[in-house]
Amino acid sequence: MSEITTVIDPVDIREPLQIRVWRRISGIALVAAVPAVIVGVFLHPARHTIETIPSTQMFAAHAFSLLAGILVLVGLPGLYAAYAQRWGIVPLIALLIILAGWPQSWIVEDMHHMYTEPVLAAIPATQHLVVEGGQMDGLRRGLQGALLDPLTMAGFLAWGIVIVRSRFLPSYARYAGWFIAFGLLVMLGRPLTGLPIFNQLSAILPLLGLGLVGLTLLADMPPRPVRAT
Repeated sequence: MSEITTVIDPVDIREPLQIRVWRRISGIALVAAVPAVIVGVFLHPARHTIETIPSTQMFAAHAFSLLAGILVLVGLPGLYAAYAQRWGIVPLIALLIILAGWPQSWIVEDMHHMYTEPVLAAIPATQHLVVEGGQMDGLRRGLQGALLDPLTMAGFLAWGIVIVRSRFLPSYARYAGWFIAFGLLVMLGRPLTGLPIFNQLSAILPLLGLGLVGLTLLADMPPRPVRAT
């Protein structure tokens, strides 16, 4: 018998309501993380000093950054789940690597800047610990540079490359994969040049890429052709 290609009615293959809601919430979270991180970056004072650490501006900057980090954690599992059958195991491993490094290198750091640093900055005996170049600042940067940042970079690099190679995604989403893959690596320009713009770009570019890919989760999935004999 000859092979016949048929297309099932989209209503018949429509995703369960819970999956559609989860996918759209994930897309909204990834898209919303972009303006949140941009606001946080532009609110952030140029330096962590005794005057700026307890300021409302510093608190607001890290609050927006914290919100962006949480939104990414909300959206990433849904993004993987939406394309898991086509992506395979590599993005899952990358997701686990990101989850191992991202909460500590982004979310915990923001909470440290929002709550711990202002308390220590208000005590004369501990002020020297939290200013840029202080002992606590150096310890935090050392931990991030040696473990957490490399973990997160590796995860985003693998994830971004997979997205670039995903030809079933719209072209804008595949191009956004380069932002995801190499956005965090931009932070390496800060110690080489001393310019803070590299830290700002390394915060914005990966989330901008994820936001563009997140737009695909807000679109209805097209019906899939089903072969029958």
